Amino acid sequence: MSDIDKIIEKICYDYHIPVEEVMCKTSIHYAARVKSLVAYVLLYHTKLTKYKIAELMHVHHYTIWRYKEIVSEEIRRNPELESKLKSYVK
Repeated sequence: MSDIDKIIEKICYDYHIPVEEVMCKTSIHYAARVKSLVAYVLLYHTKLTKYKIAELMHVHHYTIWRYKEIVSEEIRRNPELESKLKSYVK
């Protein structure tokens, strides 16, 4: 299992949602937030490009940029979230 897979599994586990529902092509509404968190962590804390992340997550590469904006806004409102997201890559 790769480090990327481990990160994805940890996030999904913490948010009580199966990896398959987050990493699928058709986003399930309640998985969208977790999907954005996964994308954010992969973008900022791995060496993957937004194009590779988009391919892995079955979304358009512009969607990764949008996820980044959504999570960045959430972090502005809840600064503790940033520490939590960083903890997934330790």
